[in-house]
Amino acid sequence: MNTYSTYNSLISKSVTSRFLTESRQDFAFNLESSVISQSLSNSYYNNATFNNDSTRVKTSEFDKVSTELVSYQDLAFDWDGYDGIAPDYTTVALAFNFLSELHAQNLKLPKLMVSGSGDICFYWKDKYTNSYLEVQFDSSNKYSYFLERDVNVSGKDDVDFHEVSITEDICHFLNLAFGNDYDYLMAA
Repeated sequence: MNTYSTYNSLISKSVTSRFLTESRQDFAFNLESSVISQSLSNSYYNNATFNNDSTRVKTSEFDKVSTELVSYQDLAFDWDGYDGIAPDYTTVALAFNFLSELHAQNLKLPKLMVSGSGDICFYWKDKYTNSYLEVQFDSSNKYSYFLERDVNVSGKDDVDFHEVSITEDICHFLNLAFGNDYDYLMAA
């Protein structure tokens, strides 16, 4: 079972079995604990490459970002001073699945932000290539994204994660700006 399937299964089980029975705080704690313990025991991390420092850094970065993401569920009403609400479980689960897929594909992990309306946003900014990507998740089980590179702007609304996962545009952007193709970009 690959990392994405493991986390997708973990989120699905956690959301369906705990959604109605546990308080928000208990759910977030249990989900966070499950994610961390699952990631450490998953065979993906127990192979020979785990001793590689870059894999260890990537894993700790994933743990840090996923912990921050899960913590958004615990935001109190008016957390931003403007009647802000916390993201619901569906939004957090969708964002977590997307994050897990990024991690499984060894793509650069995002910086996170949350809006007062309960939406979660991931973003990447690269000053060297003058590039920006933002992915926004809401409770509709869909996401939207906005890409900007120099003067080229594109994006898409209402992408169904269950049909597309991560779009080719997003993968291509992340590989160009932060992946193996970065040297090619700098030479161009």
